[in-house]
Amino acid sequence: CACRFTEQEDTEHFSTQSKRQEMKELIQHYRTINPYVDINIFRSVHRVNLNTIIGYHDGEKEYSFLDDYDKKGCVEDES
Repeated sequence: CACRFTEQEDTEHFSTQSKRQEMKELIQHYRTINPYVDINIFRSVHRVNLNTIIGYHDGEKEYSFLDDYDKKGCVEDES
């Protein structure tokens, strides 16, 4: 692969395998527990509630949960 992120590190501070390979092995391990892990991961990015994530962008503007946190985050005392 020509991707620089897949190059293997060979230093005392880094793993000798790429993160991409590490993730492939991790998903392979999870397949032994749940054979549907691939589809579950894929579906999880399609079921995002924008009101519950920290931030996102729509290509033009960035949004943060802090934008309207004071309006949504406060619970008024009902007593």
